[in-house]
Amino acid sequence: MNTVKSLYWLPIGIAIGTAFGVALGNMGLGIGLGVAIGAALSVTLAKKPSKKDEDASSQEAPK
Repeated sequence: MNTVKSLYWLPIGIAIGTAFGVALGNMGLGIGLGVAIGAALSVTLAKKPSKKDEDASSQEAPK
């Protein structure tokens, strides 16, 4: 997993969770929800292969 890309999503998730926390009046729930959202996004997007990887693997296939 690329550490830089995985760390990119955590603050975004915390910001989304904080918005929910403010809207619901429960900051603890919002921050916890934000950490969960950020972790889920980073894991989900890290497992998805990029288009460059797919193109390289399809070109290397034997004929």
